[in-house]
Amino acid sequence: SALAAILMAVGTCIWFIPPMVARFLYQDEILAQAIDNPANSSYIYIARELLPNGLMGIMLAALFSATVSAMDSGLNVQVGIIARNMVPALRRLFGRTNELSERGGLMLCKVLTLAIGALIICYSLLFSLNKELILFDAYLTVNSIIGIPLVFPLIVGLWIKKVPWWSYFAITLVCMIPSAFSYYQEWVHGIEWTIQDRALW
Repeated sequence: SALAAILMAVGTCIWFIPPMVARFLYQDEILAQAIDNPANSSYIYIARELLPNGLMGIMLAALFSATVSAMDSGLNVQVGIIARNMVPALRRLFGRTNELSERGGLMLCKVLTLAIGALIICYSLLFSLNKELILFDAYLTVNSIIGIPLVFPLIVGLWIKKVPWWSYFAITLVCMIPSAFSYYQEWVHGIEWTIQDRALW
């Protein structure tokens, strides 16, 4: 835990200081780029301007490998949840009490990986066709609406051992009230909540 905290603190400096410096030093050049969201390219721009030629290639390789690693682990997590939690419950629901064989479980995981991977690719293509959507902003919005309310039952479960099973659903529903209210205000009255306001409430 201490190592993770130290690495996160150091990593935060590495991730956030260069783009901020780039906006100060090269703001006009960055914003003049002929791309949809030029501010998103500030990290790459300052790397291209300041890093030696050899390090630029290493940084690009690191960016791609970090992206593929995150996608791979995220995909494996979803496949594991479906294969280990949902499928056995569905099998019991239909009266199948015997467990899947190792070969059957492996085949199930392969099929689920292909199916979820194809679904991710389809969503990526849909997002790329929508020129008005900024993917990072959409991620933050979805995370503030759904992700944060789902964290509170986890915290309760970690610190309070003896709570009734239905309380987790109640906590999630109560935490979803600000999210639903913010969505209602934006949809009906045109009042937009910032991501910070939604997360704080």
